Amino acid sequence: MTPSRVIALLSLVILGVVLLTGCESVDMKAQKMLSQGQYQQVIDKFPETQYARRAEALLAEQLLEQGKFDEVIEKYPNTPSAHLAKLAEAQRLFDAGDYEAVIAGFPHTTLAEQSERIVSDSLYNVGAFDDLIDKYPNSEKSKLIQNARAEEAFEKAKKMKGTAQENALREITQKYRGTTIFKEAATMLRDLRNK
Repeated sequence: MTPSRVIALLSLVILGVVLLTGCESVDMKAQKMLSQGQYQQVIDKFPETQYARRAEALLAEQLLEQGKFDEVIEKYPNTPSAHLAKLAEAQRLFDAGDYEAVIAGFPHTTLAEQSERIVSDSLYNVGAFDDLIDKYPNSEKSKLIQNARAEEAFEKAKKMKGTAQENALREITQKYRGTTIFKEAATMLRDLRNK
């Protein structure tokens, strides 16, 4: 190789290195924008990247701090702030006494369980037993009512004879499954059928 070619080749290599090191990488640009609080620009410029997800999380945190729970849940549902916003909204509804909204909107949460207990206790206290059993069949109060009704029906069935007794026991085993009386009624029904 001639000296002029070597110099030209070295010049190209040096120029390439200068150009490459002088340009900011995507990582550097995104991190710089994040540090400057340009979250929406990061989302727009680098969608589907870890930087966009981080920017969404930071925007969601800001909205959460401002108490804009619905906006956090709607715009950024996959962020940790959305989970916190749901809990805060549930707490707000609970504190306002809107227990039905908590149960409907935030199932499988501690506040929904507490709301269900409050509503079922209220239904129990006013004697709305059928509504209680229909709406909250697994509540503690509902189970108390079901057990009491099953015991009453079983006592009546024990005093009956023949087909009437068999029908009453069958009804108990169908209607009061899971109660303390169920097993006794099922055993008695089996014994009747085996006679």
